[in-house]
Amino acid sequence: MTTIEVYGQSRVDSVKEKVKSEIGVDIDILTEDGGEAQDDSTIGDIRTKSPESAELKVSGNAQASTVEDYFEENYGIIIEIKDPDGTEAEDSETLASIRRRYERMDEALPPLASWMNEQMSKQDLEPQGLAKKTGLSTPTIQNLITGKTENPTSSTVDKIEEAFGEPIPDETAEDMRQDAEVAGIGQMQSFDPHGEDLPKGPGVYVFYDISERPVYVGKSITDVRARIRSHREKFWFRSPIVETGEYIGSDDDDMVKSVETLLIKFMKSNAVLNKKEVER
Repeated sequence: MTTIEVYGQSRVDSVKEKVKSEIGVDIDILTEDGGEAQDDSTIGDIRTKSPESAELKVSGNAQASTVEDYFEENYGIIIEIKDPDGTEAEDSETLASIRRRYERMDEALPPLASWMNEQMSKQDLEPQGLAKKTGLSTPTIQNLITGKTENPTSSTVDKIEEAFGEPIPDETAEDMRQDAEVAGIGQMQSFDPHGEDLPKGPGVYVFYDISERPVYVGKSITDVRARIRSHREKFWFRSPIVETGEYIGSDDDDMVKSVETLLIKFMKSNAVLNKKEVER
């Protein structure tokens, strides 16, 4: 729930800026006859009734029409919530799903994150709802839709496709494949170290903390899944110390050992959980 304070002496343009800053969407403020209010006019000049409160409380789960009605009924301001392209938002769409479209325009998201956000907007799904449908954790979904996790395991992809009821488009899948490819070694995979969809097979993995700093490098020449699970008894294996993970597979034992050693030496003291392996 977001609270916005609006006063009669507030200028129309300042209220628009405040809504964009606090809620993350653009609005038009209208006069009683339906025309667009002048930016330099005050709210007191155009409101249709005395306000019940100077504080307007807005929920991301509310539909656009509900928010618009609330502004008019509680403060006498007639508003229209806008999509990023400048058109009026659909009445039945939630504020959160509209806001996600603005967020996608503000930063270039990886292919999977962009597609997932589009599907969530279409199906009016919040991260918690998608987590429930997929059986994945809410933090895992958050990492996926913000682009922190770019190339999840195949089992995670299957759960996402099943939840949305359609496969990832071929073009998106190809973009993901190209982004994950490390020439001469294999495909990178992102995973949730605390989840069940862990990578399988031999390879090298890295744990990252909440600030996306690499804190541990590990390997297995048989199956990294068992190796990752073995860390769960360690005192340091918890958020925010261990937040996300990356893995690259290889059947070449010498390659696996070399990549692990190289990464640790490059990371130096940043590999805080590998200190005994670090060259000073």
